Amino acid sequence: MSITFYAPNSPEIVEPPRVCECNTYTWNETGTFLADCQCCQGAGTWRCYCVTSDTTPKGQPDCPHCGGTGEARERHHEGQMNLANANARALLDLLGIEFDYCGEIPCDQLPSIRRTLLSARTKGTAKAHVEEPFRGRRLGSYVKEGNLSRISCGPLVISCGRSLEQLEGYLDRFEQLCLIAQENNSSITWG
Repeated sequence: MSITFYAPNSPEIVEPPRVCECNTYTWNETGTFLADCQCCQGAGTWRCYCVTSDTTPKGQPDCPHCGGTGEARERHHEGQMNLANANARALLDLLGIEFDYCGEIPCDQLPSIRRTLLSARTKGTAKAHVEEPFRGRRLGSYVKEGNLSRISCGPLVISCGRSLEQLEGYLDRFEQLCLIAQENNSSITWG
């Protein structure tokens, strides 16, 4: 799971249509886009969800995702950042904000958040949120089956950790997001 931070009033960025790769599959000897491809339906670019087999390739004219073009395009806000839940929790903790899976920082609080970001960098408080990578099994449970006793093996746990450089990158990106939000008179929301 992940949490996305963005400024709702910031400019929306629309990426160009994604080119389908069905013409490069090793079993596709013709090298052409496949008419029965679930992604592009032979058009060469990913199709929007509104395009079904019984509609025209243009899609629905009132579709909010493609605007009737039928081409799937990724949309996101300028400065948007997406973090894993644990990394979002660490970032919010560094900012002195109680963790929640969704929330908002009003525009008038952004100057104090930027001061907190500066303080986190100069005082080195980010070091407290560094986590070393971990890979191992957690202790299972004691199981008694008749006259036999054993310890069951717990699940394999893999944690990639969080380096200081990674945290500093999050702080840099969040400061950029704060600047973009202030320029557009926007709050920062997450969810």
